[in-house]
Amino acid sequence: MPEGPYSTFSARGGMLATTGVAGYPNWVRSEREYENVRVRFEYKLSQWTEAAIVLRAPRSERPLRAGIALYLADDFRREDTAYTTGSVMGVLKPRKQLPQSYEQWHKAEVELRGQRLRFVIDGETMQDLDMSAVEGLRDKPKRGYIGFPDLLHAYSIRGLEIEELAGETARVDLWNGRDLKGWSARGAGEWAVRDGAIVGAHSDGILYAPGAFRDFVLEAQFRSRAHVNSGIFVRGDAEGAQRGFELQIYSIPDAAYTTGSVYGIARSKVTDLYEDRWVHLQARVVGRSVKVWLDGEIVSETAELPEQYVRAGRVGLQIHSINSSVEFRDVRVWPMEGSR
Repeated sequence: MPEGPYSTFSARGGMLATTGVAGYPNWVRSEREYENVRVRFEYKLSQWTEAAIVLRAPRSERPLRAGIALYLADDFRREDTAYTTGSVMGVLKPRKQLPQSYEQWHKAEVELRGQRLRFVIDGETMQDLDMSAVEGLRDKPKRGYIGFPDLLHAYSIRGLEIEELAGETARVDLWNGRDLKGWSARGAGEWAVRDGAIVGAHSDGILYAPGAFRDFVLEAQFRSRAHVNSGIFVRGDAEGAQRGFELQIYSIPDAAYTTGSVYGIARSKVTDLYEDRWVHLQARVVGRSVKVWLDGEIVSETAELPEQYVRAGRVGLQIHSINSSVEFRDVRVWPMEGSR
């Protein structure tokens, strides 16, 4: 399925190809998500090409940064970096440098089981690693789409085979993608379901998902409009004094607590506005510790969460603006054992 404003990929005769005429933020992805998977394919690059396959990617505009991206290129620069063929893009160099190559077909196989990743090209092992031991990989999403990006270069894929492997980490999808059954509103929030998203606009309130969680990994995607004041509340209640603590969505760069902040506790380091596009937010909440990522980049963290928030509670979506709006989708948690 295509993602982005332009249809830069075509599929015919068992081949997937892009002319590379549009570039960011266009990419093509699988119809469904995968956790444990084996992917086989052949690829052919044009001269000067940069390309990649990305796994466990969210439906954001930065899948390569948020997901697990494996780099493919004609390597004309002959550099030994994490941006050459076989690398885990931006994180790990390949075990071996392959010869510069374009206009030739190459066979590739990727196997991803839990935190174990193996990547082979033309029979050569480029990666074989435990991601839990690698900074920059251990906290990648546990599940997501398989995709190929348009990086402004032409390339082709053929013989694509996706084999789902056994095993799945327990997760809770907080939204069914259709309606707000089971959700509870606090305040005068104006909430609706529109175009596959939960929309909050022109009001002030919090919409809480069903279920209470103490220690977990949270994932959600948001799209803010007109510099909305919004956020995601964690470990809260729909009634009473305990609203929970807030993961801020506020794209005003000089504000005290910008998008990605743990509001009132840890300021986000972002300089991007994160406005008018889908952004992947991930948070790891364990005891008094919180870490927040936006599109795969850690932007805030604290180990000093006030004791009043160290409890099981609900996840809530906030709207706190009159003349702006926010959208949410793919809201889910991975509870840690014994934490509910």
